[in-house]
Amino acid sequence: MAFVIFVGGLITYDSGKTTFSEDIISFFEKELSQSIAPFKPLSGNNLYYHYSELRNNIELYHDAVSSDIVRLLTESSCENLSPILSNPVHRVSTPALPFRFLEERSINTYYDRFSESITLVQRFTCIENENIKNVYIKIV
Repeated sequence: MAFVIFVGGLITYDSGKTTFSEDIISFFEKELSQSIAPFKPLSGNNLYYHYSELRNNIELYHDAVSSDIVRLLTESSCENLSPILSNPVHRVSTPALPFRFLEERSINTYYDRFSESITLVQRFTCIENENIKNVYIKIV
């Protein structure tokens, strides 16, 4: 019997959703011998914060793949799960415009403003006639 567990957080980043989900997957896999297929419908990487992770994932998977879905798939025993199908919408963003730095008066608070990140590119993945199709939207 299949069932779904939805994990949500009070803020969109750094609230522990992925870490908690890893623990749930690990528990079901190891303690209950259940195969878990993680699914994260929407995620993203910030080019400033996640540059090396994003670059490594592109090299490994030949596409923009979320670091979060890689972590979740690592905990899962389900083989051959596609990271782009497990995470069909992935956004690559960059920090806010430079003029905001003067308003924030601190480099730390300036770069902590994920909510004001600018989307650079977004990947949408779907299955069309049994073929995986990626659509990329570049924000200009």
